[in-house]
Amino acid sequence: KFDPARFHRLVHELSPDTLINDRLGDGYDFITPEQFIPRQGIPVRTGKPPAGNQGGEGLFRAVPVMLKVPILNRWVLSQLRKYAEGRLELTPIPQQPYPDGRDFQPWETCMTMGQSWAYNPGENQWKSPQRLVQNLVEVVSRGGNYLLNVGPGPDGTFPAQAVERLKFIGRWMENNAQAIYGTTYAPPLIGWEGRVTRKGKNYYLHVFDWPGDRRIRIEKFPEQVESTALLTGETLAFHQDPGLLEIRLPELAPDPADSVVEVRTRDSQPEP
Repeated sequence: KFDPARFHRLVHELSPDTLINDRLGDGYDFITPEQFIPRQGIPVRTGKPPAGNQGGEGLFRAVPVMLKVPILNRWVLSQLRKYAEGRLELTPIPQQPYPDGRDFQPWETCMTMGQSWAYNPGENQWKSPQRLVQNLVEVVSRGGNYLLNVGPGPDGTFPAQAVERLKFIGRWMENNAQAIYGTTYAPPLIGWEGRVTRKGKNYYLHVFDWPGDRRIRIEKFPEQVESTALLTGETLAFHQDPGLLEIRLPELAPDPADSVVEVRTRDSQPEP
């Protein structure tokens, strides 16, 4: 009913460099899982738009009716809560552990700061600033883009809670931008369960939970390591042999949301 071919043609004629998402069907450049992060791997191309799957839309159309059925009421509310928290994958996204670049599907997830998309003066379940930073890292470590929704009030201003969270993200980015901008997903690292972003031959290990023994151990690291350091500037001691890379951390985590360890390898290029 939206005549996707016409809209796509107009966009390409008027703005050839504009990227088109999958909301109108075939002919898209990137896909848009809504309010969730694909967590089983890295999205891959299939040639069909995931947004064409009507499972999520059908669920929300049925919500008003299902809420009136006592036996379903609790289940529906739990599903809505999971959706608001970003834990309900409404659209099946094909994924692989480490796809070839030709198979990788560019993607972007749009998510809320709280429970609501638009302005909601009664909003009282905001995601923590730390959670938003970790969501950003989770998305980028899987090759995606993070579109964070903010609902301005009737006067055009952002709620104080939104401003607080945006400032927190901004402060974190001041120290860690190089681990986000221009990076993409990395090959799986054996023994490392945290998130990794990569820029060329530079690896960035994102530490959400500071290890009690203050060690990072990765088996059979794929490159010859030249140096390791926190992005705060502190150089870290390391030892590498063919079977194991071990990085020694300071006693305390430098950042409550995500402390980043940069691993420079022999063939890596220095940051400008």
